[in-house]
Amino acid sequence: AFLFSLGFAVADIRSRTVSAGLFAAYFIAGTVLAYYSERELTDVLFCALPGFLLLILSFLSGGGIGTGDALFFILSSLYLNLSRILFVFSVSFLTAGIMSLFLIIRRKTKPLPYLAFIPLPLFLLVFTGAV
Repeated sequence: AFLFSLGFAVADIRSRTVSAGLFAAYFIAGTVLAYYSERELTDVLFCALPGFLLLILSFLSGGGIGTGDALFFILSSLYLNLSRILFVFSVSFLTAGIMSLFLIIRRKTKPLPYLAFIPLPLFLLVFTGAV
């Protein structure tokens, strides 16, 4: 999950989009992992709820919240349990918020790619041995 998030972050920073191929690779690898780890479908769907909430917010905001961010969290449900997804979501959101405040103070108005902040909490999970 960490390596995929890093790929998503790099793509998002470079072009503000993530290719369908990267999403497909993340989906295929996650499906295989979920299948062989014998995760229940209901568990995966429950873990995908934060991503579906983001997807709804993306549509309601007219794209103010990126659809790619929502899809990333939906696909992450194949890799992570709910507490880890909520941790990644919270730390990413907090980090993006802090950076946004910093940019507001510095009078920069360029929007930040949210996916760029996802590798940090995933790295923390890997570093602490929680994954």
